[in-house]
Amino acid sequence: MEIIFEYNKDKCLYSTDISYCKDILKLKNWKINRLKDKVRIQAIKEFYIENKVDTVPGIISIWHNTNNDKYIIYDVIYRFIASLNNKKMRILLCIYKTNDKNIILNEFKNINKCVPVPEMYINSYNNSIKKEYIERTVKMICEKYPKFISPSNRPNKPNFNRDKFIDLLSSLEIYDDIKDNKDNNILYEILLKCNLFAKNELNNINYPKKSDKYRFWLFNLKEDIIKTYITNECILRKSKNLIEL
Repeated sequence: MEIIFEYNKDKCLYSTDISYCKDILKLKNWKINRLKDKVRIQAIKEFYIENKVDTVPGIISIWHNTNNDKYIIYDVIYRFIASLNNKKMRILLCIYKTNDKNIILNEFKNINKCVPVPEMYINSYNNSIKKEYIERTVKMICEKYPKFISPSNRPNKPNFNRDKFIDLLSSLEIYDDIKDNKDNNILYEILLKCNLFAKNELNNINYPKKSDKYRFWLFNLKEDIIKTYITNECILRKSKNLIEL
């Protein structure tokens, strides 16, 4: 691993290859990052192959946690994962050496200023239950309607981007009103109900035949309509529970 630039004694830019990252550094994804988006990773991998890319684009941000001597990726994880099959690929690593996670949180926020990251991810050290719940719910929708997942940040209707979907759900203030048990996912049930609501709302509007073919209409609706429906449904369920008590 070769030093390219030294920002200060704790932060340096290195050049190396994928095999060194895998076998020596054993890079891991940071736990506050989003789950793997397989669709987006596959799209990046295909781009690398088709264009014979031999260097991972951009700089991978790494936290060298001196408490446990582990190397953790906190930015550009998808490009790294997409490159793992090509061990000779070159890669630039910006490694920050510290035992203070708050320093890395600030770095993470600064990197993502232009593309805001939901507070759910920033605060996941203190709110991991909400993060895991939302990701599990979105995963269930993705598994039920896989043909509608898009790697694009601006997918054509009725397709959806998984990370944008997570952003939508994480922006809602409904989680104190959702009381699930191990066999029940209320938010998932509400989303399925909203999907049928979308079909009825769109009766007089042209929408892609793909929705009817695979029975998924949800993302033909505007985002604010989806958010309002979910919020109102949670309020309704909460009021029913109070009446039952």
